[in-house]
Amino acid sequence: MGNVTPCQSYKGSLAIEHAFQVRPGDLFSCGASACCATTGSNFRSRKPGDLVFAHRQLLFPHHVYKFNDYYQFERKIGDGFYGNVYEATARPVDPGSGMLITDADQPEHKASPQLQASRHVAVKSFVLKKAIRGKDGDDFHRTARWMEDRQASFEAERQILAQLDHPHIVKMYECFEEKNTLYLVLELCRGGELFEQVVLRSRQEGGGGLDESLARKLFRQMLYAVSYLHCMRVVHHDIKTENFLILGEPGSPEEDMIKLCDFGTAVRLSDQMPRSMEKSGTLSYAAPEIYADIGADTCADVWSLGVVLYVILVGASPFRTSADEVREDIVRRIQGGYFEQRRVAWQNLSESAQDITHKFLIVDETKRLTCREALRHPWVDQVSHLSPRGTSLDGSPVTVALQALAALTHFLHFGQMQQMILVACAQVVSEAEVLNSESLVPWYELFFTLDKNQDGRLDHQEFVHGLASLLGGFNDVHDGQLEALARALDLDCNGTIEWTEWIAAAVLAVRGLTEDQEPLSTAFRLLDRPSGEGTIGAADLLAVVSCDNNIDVLSSIKREKVIEVLNQCISGNDYMGHHPNNTMLPPSLILADLRRVLEATVSGYEEAMALSTPQLPPHSSPAQWLRLVCACP
Repeated sequence: MGNVTPCQSYKGSLAIEHAFQVRPGDLFSCGASACCATTGSNFRSRKPGDLVFAHRQLLFPHHVYKFNDYYQFERKIGDGFYGNVYEATARPVDPGSGMLITDADQPEHKASPQLQASRHVAVKSFVLKKAIRGKDGDDFHRTARWMEDRQASFEAERQILAQLDHPHIVKMYECFEEKNTLYLVLELCRGGELFEQVVLRSRQEGGGGLDESLARKLFRQMLYAVSYLHCMRVVHHDIKTENFLILGEPGSPEEDMIKLCDFGTAVRLSDQMPRSMEKSGTLSYAAPEIYADIGADTCADVWSLGVVLYVILVGASPFRTSADEVREDIVRRIQGGYFEQRRVAWQNLSESAQDITHKFLIVDETKRLTCREALRHPWVDQVSHLSPRGTSLDGSPVTVALQALAALTHFLHFGQMQQMILVACAQVVSEAEVLNSESLVPWYELFFTLDKNQDGRLDHQEFVHGLASLLGGFNDVHDGQLEALARALDLDCNGTIEWTEWIAAAVLAVRGLTEDQEPLSTAFRLLDRPSGEGTIGAADLLAVVSCDNNIDVLSSIKREKVIEVLNQCISGNDYMGHHPNNTMLPPSLILADLRRVLEATVSGYEEAMALSTPQLPPHSSPAQWLRLVCACP
């Protein structure tokens, strides 16, 4: 076993530690040790040069991998000014190499279990190729500007999506930049646009919108999503009912989960640019300041949310009285704040629902509600103790907190490469798969229970105080230990635990994680993106890590540490990876290697978490149970 130090928490050692020489003390998060925070062991402090996983770097465009090798368009599902949106399916890939399976290869792979599940995604396509005509050059210049505008729109949306990480914002899985076309591969929301559901309900009921209880549940999710954006200083610029999608089909567990999409016009503000001067958005949803040519900050999105709320409650636009109304009349009403209040559906609303709508649609932007204030409004706050979807923690808070601590601490026992694989999978797994996983921990509900300031991230204080509050009088876990755990979970060392970092441990309970093609094959491409060679080597990992966030650290030091990470995937004397006959070369991993690592990781996790049960042995305490699950030598 050499220098392996297995956890001694149950019979024998974890399979993953035997197979891949993983040290529980090796952590990929600020250099903290993974010794269990619940046993009194101290996390070692961060040292200069320690590796930090900058997982947002995974979402740069592919230049070697080609879109058509991995996806096939099925149908068109939306139009945009710069690009159309399609539903697409993932093509089958070789379970060993991750490369496309051609027709000639099909018989060989027909029975492969990894190829049975076909993943559906949404793809936004930006076509750059356009015919050039004319001798005077005018058409050429128009075409060049047209292409530049599309490329700029693609890059702006890609950059915004790469920085966003929230369960109520559509995920970007990967993107491709090719000569004639640019592609954003996105999470598919099978329930379609919320607007379609409102129209359907209005037709069925002979007018009106959604009932207030359903509207409240959906609108709370919108508020959480937009509150997160505004904490990131991002202005969406085109919030409308059509840009809120429903994650699941009717009858599915996700039929009431909302996702905000279409960030093609979004802008990130700064001290140098406190307002966006872009004249973008949709006519009847845009705020008065847009038409006054004074630019927009986050308050403009709040106005648009007010219009959305009116639409879903009343089933009609607040500033349109007929379909053929001229633009000038609509703009005049918006600038004066005169919205339609004579409709029967509006008059039948509760006073509280009318009040919050009024407080959004105030012309003076400084007097509008903010998203956080709206979340405290009586109409919304009726279910303040619940998650954005209206769900709550099941079972005893102490049990939930202990189970979460067990899972998170076990995640921190994993080696650096294992953590990278899990985070990459978390980046490209849909919330539907997380919500439907077999995990004992209600990750979604717990995340929002801890997120007291409603900014869509967990700062270390929220994590510590929130879990301490759930644990109540359980004194075996101390704030100092929880603080150490929070620092360790902050994988990119930005001071917060983001959604992807939070669910990295939850991914282990996703059904079919090791058997299905996805999400692992996409995670493999993301990790291999820098070189695109079909193997993950030192050069690939160097592109997604930093040394203690210090770019001045010698690249030779960083390379040595990256090779150490790859060496964690060496099993005994058997050399895994791309160069099995040349041990002088550093390891280079193929998809089969990642799957082997993941299979062993899941096996070890399931064995450990099988102990995560509130049914304790006689005369044992919760502290003893937790130590049994998470104990380190």
